[in-house]
Amino acid sequence: LLTAVNAYTIYNGSQPSKWFSWWVMWPAMGWGIGVLTHGISVLSVWGFFSHEWEDRKVKELMERERQ
Repeated sequence: LLTAVNAYTIYNGSQPSKWFSWWVMWPAMGWGIGVLTHGISVLSVWGFFSHEWEDRKVKELMERERQ
């Protein structure tokens, strides 16, 4: 939808037709970064927040409770 609005405003003559008038690339890049970081956290590609990490943290918290 944003791309359609951006294209309409450019080709309707309300903005000059230059590469920087495609403002839709900025929200698209922001959204892409968000989707990428979410995918990495969900799929645990780098092992960050993986099952092993979760198990270690649970054991650590259980040890703290015992003391």
